[in-house]
Amino acid sequence: MESILYGKPISNGVITLKSLVENFKEYTKPPQPAQDDEEQYEQTLQAIDLIKGSISQIKSTKNELMSLVEKMKSDYDTTKSRDDKKNILQELEKVEEEVKYTAVLNEATEMILMLNTRLTEAGSNERRLARKLGKVFQSQGPLGNSYAPSIKLENTTNNTTEPDLSETRQLSGTIPPPRITLPKLYGDEQTFLEFWAAYETLVHNKRALTGEYNCYPKTTSGW
Repeated sequence: MESILYGKPISNGVITLKSLVENFKEYTKPPQPAQDDEEQYEQTLQAIDLIKGSISQIKSTKNELMSLVEKMKSDYDTTKSRDDKKNILQELEKVEEEVKYTAVLNEATEMILMLNTRLTEAGSNERRLARKLGKVFQSQGPLGNSYAPSIKLENTTNNTTEPDLSETRQLSGTIPPPRITLPKLYGDEQTFLEFWAAYETLVHNKRALTGEYNCYPKTTSGW
């Protein structure tokens, strides 16, 4: 009975976990970089997705396996029957002997650490390539970074009309706007790209802000 409840599921889980560890070893090695920066950037994004998926699968299988073993140990602790205790203990020892449960768990833990290291390296490489290609950082969510095409600096005439201030003040109401922190602007193009991405999102596109906020980039950049 214990073999049906615990032995086979645990053995199958160990085999699955060991297979995942073996299959994902390839992702612990840095890929051969492409000569083209754009291609290398796409390659890095793909590597990040693959590594994240690998970590997720290993963790999920490992946790399910550990839950089965913990349930088995819990039943051993709570059962009053000596025969049942003996059977559960024998089944646990059998699993350890046949599929090397503890050793596979250790391998999985080590693999997760190695994959996390590669993920950190890939993330750093992604940001480096994004800056090199002029992709402006927009936001960082739980699944990684996202970038938008860079904004080219051109001397164009602003033909847009000023928004109606009465409408703006009406939208503002009595709730004061939140304090915002923008990147420091030093006059170089790269700094401006980062500054403008934040400014456009937090200030420029906010109709509820008064017109005085729209003077900020002019005063800070010396225009």
